[in-house]
Formats: sequence, structure tokens, C-alpha cells
Amino acid sequence: MKRAGLLKSNGVNGIKYIKAKKIGWFHRHFLNY
Repeated sequence: MKRAGLLKSNGVNGIKYIKAKKIGWFHRHFLNY
């Protein structure tokens, strides 16, 4: 829900934020296993 708001408010920063979140999730998810 926060992601949708970010994308609507500012496109480029929203995309960067989502990419950073995806990369962060990926690292957390796989480094924990």
C-alpha cells in the first residue's frame, strides 16, 4: 500500500524505492537460509 502511494507521488523515486525493496527482500530472504 505504501508502494502504490510512492509510485503515484513520484515516479522515478518510486521505481528506485521498489527496486531497492525487492533487492533488500531478496538478500534478507536468501541470506537467512
